[in-house]
Amino acid sequence: MSTRTVGSALDVADDDDEESYASDLVKPRPYNARVLDPADLPVDRKERLKAVEAALMEAEATRSKSVAWSKLRWTVETGVALRLLIEEDLYKEDPEFTSLETYADNRLHLSRGHVYELVDDAARLLAVAPLSEISDKPFNASQAKVLAPLMEPVAELGPAEAGKTKAELIVGDVEASGKKRTAAALRKAAAERGFTISEAPAVPSARKRGAGKDGIEDAEIVENDGTRSVEALYGFLKDQQAVYDGIGGGLLAAALQHDPGAAEGVLRDLLQYLTRTEHRIRAAMKGPSEDGS
Repeated sequence: MSTRTVGSALDVADDDDEESYASDLVKPRPYNARVLDPADLPVDRKERLKAVEAALMEAEATRSKSVAWSKLRWTVETGVALRLLIEEDLYKEDPEFTSLETYADNRLHLSRGHVYELVDDAARLLAVAPLSEISDKPFNASQAKVLAPLMEPVAELGPAEAGKTKAELIVGDVEASGKKRTAAALRKAAAERGFTISEAPAVPSARKRGAGKDGIEDAEIVENDGTRSVEALYGFLKDQQAVYDGIGGGLLAAALQHDPGAAEGVLRDLLQYLTRTEHRIRAAMKGPSEDGS
């Protein structure tokens, strides 16, 4: 009795063609898997073990890559759809929801901050898509945040670099260094070349609309409007996220090494404001005391 391996029928062009359907189901290597053939392995048991372990590692790498690609595809498709939802205020067509926050929370099960984050991540991932031609490893959202602002061609380059973008150059620098390609490594490579990274969001925070020249709405205006006050808080959250991302990589170490006194002074002030902000938030969440004070 012969055995048959069941594979995938996802690639069948015509479901009515039974012979084609059957042949697609029965394949020696389903899902394009590269399976071990015992006859091809070394006879020596130690060498045979090494070959099996190498196959296991390769399979694990394949799984990790597939998961990464799937997550990136989800981010891009979701982010693009969410951008339309926001820019055209489509969520208002559902009378059950009065704001993006309530729609995102109840219909999408996403926080409003996460919605904007996905929109920005999708825009950046699409912007760096051409880089896939120079690397077979996917660029994640953190790396795209560094690379997207650097997709412009570099001026005054030699013949070997003519026509390349700043992003291509720093990706090449990191890969040539033999270091793992991380967002921090890309930032460092950009800094070494003197490239400035601008990280403007794809869809500005709602609090920026109609705000003053500094982008901050007057507290006396928003505190009497519940919706606008919540929008303002989301804007402050985006600003805080930008601060956190901005001091990543080697920025702190480089500043402290260059001018310890000045850097430590700024960092102490930053920590002081963080502490004061925390106290203000906790006091507001605690509410008024029982004696009405």
